[in-house]
Amino acid sequence: GSYFAATRYILEVRPQFGGLLVAPCLPADWGGYSHPYLEGAVYHITAENPDGAEKGVASITCNGQAMEDLIPVQPAGSDNQVTVRMGRR
Repeated sequence: GSYFAATRYILEVRPQFGGLLVAPCLPADWGGYSHPYLEGAVYHITAENPDGAEKGVASITCNGQAMEDLIPVQPAGSDNQVTVRMGRR
């Protein structure tokens, strides 16, 4: 339904081989969201957008570690903090 559409196309959170792709296209004032995904791991994804960018990812961290666009699958049952900073790399 609409949740699937929002997470798949607006937030650009998609499972890929070996991980979770995060490449959001968001309104400038978007907050954060939790996304239970991938084999029982939970990803608390927060978008930071200090410059009001609507698309593009400047940086991604997962549990404090820098990532590329793909976040590796985390262990089942784990609770993961993901921060996406919008903008250009």
